[in-house]
This record gives sequence, C-alpha cells and structure tokens, in this order.
Amino acid sequence: MTQPTVPPPRAERVALPRELSNFLVELAIALQTHGTYPAGHPFLARSVETVWRRLEGLLLERDLLSFGVARRQLVIEGVATDPANPVLGGLAGRLHRHRVGAVSLHRGVAPEEVADLLSVLAADAPEGAPPPAWPHVRLHALSYAELELASEDAGEGTRAEALRAAQLWIGLARAALAAGEGAEAGTPEAAAVAQAIDAHPQAQAYDQVIVGYLLQLARELREEGGAGSAEVRRRMSEMIHRLSPETLRRLVELGGDAAQRRSFVLDASHGFAAEAVVKLVEAAAEAQRQPVSGSLLRLLSKLAAHAEGAPGPAGAAADAALREQVQWLVSGWSLEDPNPEAYGAVLEGLSHARAGAAGALPGRHEPEPERIVQTALEVGAAGPAAEAAVLRLLGEGRAAALARLLAEAPEPTPFAEEAW
Repeated sequence: MTQPTVPPPRAERVALPRELSNFLVELAIALQTHGTYPAGHPFLARSVETVWRRLEGLLLERDLLSFGVARRQLVIEGVATDPANPVLGGLAGRLHRHRVGAVSLHRGVAPEEVADLLSVLAADAPEGAPPPAWPHVRLHALSYAELELASEDAGEGTRAEALRAAQLWIGLARAALAAGEGAEAGTPEAAAVAQAIDAHPQAQAYDQVIVGYLLQLARELREEGGAGSAEVRRRMSEMIHRLSPETLRRLVELGGDAAQRRSFVLDASHGFAAEAVVKLVEAAAEAQRQPVSGSLLRLLSKLAAHAEGAPGPAGAAADAALREQVQWLVSGWSLEDPNPEAYGAVLEGLSHARAGAAGALPGRHEPEPERIVQTALEVGAAGPAAEAAVLRLLGEGRAAALARLLAEAPEPTPFAEEAW
C-alpha cells in the first residue's frame, strides 16, 4: 500500500538567537564609534568593554564563535541575518570592504585584542594588505579579485529570494576559498569550492562557517522554488556531489544534533538535486552510526540515478518518488543494516551503476549473454538487452550455443523467430 502524499510544511525563516543578535549589534555600534571618535576618547574604551563582555558571555558555552560574511548579511551558526537590517547590513558591508570572508573568535580573547580588531576594521581597508592576526581572533581574507553570481543592482523583476540565495552562495565560496588554496581571479565553480573544502586542514572555525552557509542555503532554496535560484541550486548540488564522503560526514556531524540533521536533510530534499540529496542522507546516516537500512539507501541511489539520467516522465516520477521517500524517512530512521558485508558490497555496486545502451549493468556483475537469451525465451518477452545478447553471441563466434538455446526453447515466440 502506498503512503498518502502529505504536502510538506513550508520552512519557516529561522530567527537569529537573541544573544548572537545582540553581540553583532554591539559589534556594529562599536565599529561605528571607532570610526567617529578620535583615539583616546572615553567612548572607545566603553565600546570595547561592551563588546568584550558580550563575547566573553558567548564563549562560556562554546570554544569558538565563527561567522561568514556576505556582501549585505552575515551567517552565524547556520542562521543568516536579514540583509534589510541597516545595522547588521552595514557591519557586513564594512567587513566585505575589508575583504573578510569569515571571522573566528576563540575562547580566551582579551580586551586588547577586541580593541585592536575594532581599530583595524574601523579604518579604511588597505589595498592588498593581509589582515592582521591575533592569538584568539582571526580574519579569514579573500584571495581573489571578484566573485559574481547575481548582479547586486538587479532590476525590479529580480525576486529578493533568488538574490539572497545568490549572495549566500557567494559568501560560501568566499569562506571556502578564504585560505587561498588554488583560488584564482573570477567566479569559482562548484568544483573549485568543493576542492578547497576537501583540501583545507580540519579546523573547527573553518568548518563551522561552511556548515552555517550549508544550513542557511538549504533553507533558502527550500523556500525559493522558482527558476531564479536555479544556478545556485545547480552549484550547491554539484559541490555536495564532489565533496568526499569523509568531508561531507564531518560537516553534517558538525551541523547539530539529530533533530537539526533531520531538518537539514528535509530542507535539502526540497532544494538540491537528487544525487546530492542521497549523498546527504548517506552522510547523516553515517553521523547517526548508520541508522538507515543499506538496502533503502541503495534504492534511493537507484531512484537518483534515474531522476538524473532518465528523460521525460520516467525521470520526473523517479525524482518525485525520491524526495517523497526522503521526507518520510527523516521522521524515523532507526534500522541497522542486517546484510552481510560482502553481500552489501555487491548490492552497493549494483545500486550506483547506470544502465547502458543494452540495458545491462556494466562491470564484472554483468549477466552472461546466454542467461539473458534463456530468460527471454522462458518468459516469452524480449527487449534491447535480449537483442544485444544475441548480437554479442554471434559476434563472439558462439552461434552454436545460440542455436542450442533456441532449439531448446519451451515454445515458439516472436523473439525466438527473430533470433533464428
């Protein structure tokens, strides 16, 4: 019996926690103060103290606080600030002008470090100079000249949601390439972003920023289903597909508890490409010590292969079935894989293989042509695979074996007559 189709709930925009919002507002006000008053003014010391106290309170519950920088918004712990907020939008713009892709604040930061940070950011951004470093504060610099995906001066017809998604992708790419490994001028493609994330040494600050963008982009693309975000959706899906399983599993593990992971996969099931959705399900399953049946994961992989490769209604039906099953799955995955390891490995290979021109699976598990012909004769039906098997037997000089199979056929069939 098929499960009834339940329309998925619309994702609600996640609000920034009050303590994080207050810290960012205090940081923005302190930067404004440092840009207004001369050195030595008592207001400067007071603003440093306020920011440091806020930060110290946040770092009591965490070892590190990181946030990414887009042109008009910040992404912190998986939540993006409202680009229409003039205070936080101004803070993001100031950091962007300093070519900062992400900020890391470690436990133990001293008031003097906060004062130096505010002084640096309040001044005009120097041309080409690397950002200073402190023991507990790091500014992750951008290392390429320009990154464009959507015009910042979009016309009236551009939807705000699509522009937000584009800006978030830009922020993710900037943060991923912040260290500069292999970054070049121009717009990096998804492959370059994935390569940078894979190649970056494991670091909590870096990973937290990347995870924050992933969570926010999944929410944004779930809400925006139109063509305006198609390019962002394509790049996100390709990036996830290209990430190594180990890297993706690490990022998913860092993305929160089991409930947050389920929410992330649910959001992704609405907005990402089919193969990217399956990779995320696999990564979440690994993070949960493989609570999803291996057979079910293989079925989802096969649905994704058809969704991506089959033309017309068949591909659309496979895509819809995949997303519906993932949405049902995330509410209660709990089964361990009961299959022996060797058996599971064979099934795993079969699930990811795509049908060739003859309809048979490639590789060492491909069925023999005699078996295909015999099966077609016994069931009284044929198709491209059976026809290809006949041609293969003839091409290999095994006409005698083919004649024997046809002579022993249970009853005459159109396929047998055609083969003769």
